Amino acid sequence: MSKRILLLMLSLLFILSNTTFAANWVYLQRQEGTRYGPCTEYFDTDSVIKEKDKVIVWLLWVIDETNNPSHDIKKLLFKQEILFGQPMKQGKNEMYTYDAKGQELHRYQYTNQNSYFSKVSLGSIEDNSISKVFLYVKEGLASDTVQPEHISAPAPVWYKAADLPEGELYLDLTSLMVWPQNPLNKLEVMAKLVWNKQALEERKAELVELSKKTYPLAYENVSYTLFSYQFLAAENKYRIFEVTDYNADDRRTTLLDGITWHAIEADSREQAVLQAVLKLSSNNTEKN
Repeated sequence: MSKRILLLMLSLLFILSNTTFAANWVYLQRQEGTRYGPCTEYFDTDSVIKEKDKVIVWLLWVIDETNNPSHDIKKLLFKQEILFGQPMKQGKNEMYTYDAKGQELHRYQYTNQNSYFSKVSLGSIEDNSISKVFLYVKEGLASDTVQPEHISAPAPVWYKAADLPEGELYLDLTSLMVWPQNPLNKLEVMAKLVWNKQALEERKAELVELSKKTYPLAYENVSYTLFSYQFLAAENKYRIFEVTDYNADDRRTTLLDGITWHAIEADSREQAVLQAVLKLSSNNTEKN
């Protein structure tokens, strides 16, 4: 991929991530542990409306597995409410499911608010996603928030960031979010590590040892691993919300998670990810 094409793609992605237009679906996070299977979650920036003590936003889940024998659902559309208070609460009060062709399968409306609202813990994955949604908050009438007119979400764009001792490192450009941008500090991105032969055997051995402490893991066919990273660049810290191993058929074989902050060590995988993100952000800033 030439530098000119890369810069053009980055400029487009940053524009899509930082401006609003009709039914503008922006990457929010990975959802690995859902009853429908692993998926990517997006939110419509045009629908983030604040009214008094609540925020309304529409969310979209795009399921990874297209041929799941247990259901035909490929996409799910949610109307989400976020309630201010101590503690903050969130809940989905409408849900629509769609098949691979985009045809609606079912719709649900939850009338008992106590049954669908849950507390939001500080520092949690939910708290992190809400902070990103708040970047797009607009004052208005939440009752006027309408269902988005389409459910076409962007596909991941994998950019090769580095060759590491353990394999090839890629970043999903659609997942890259920087806030605030001046000064640049808080960064988030989805990274993919495609293991080389030696590192793959070490990864499998690591999973075998882990399975003895937690639960059995289907590790035999692991091919690559996804890492959901967040960085505090000024403080030289990172945390990983989710680590998931996939086989060559793009099916998930493990799911690990955590929200603890760690220091970034020199010559580490995390340092390589951060340097790549900072370089991409710098290139985009210079072009603009």
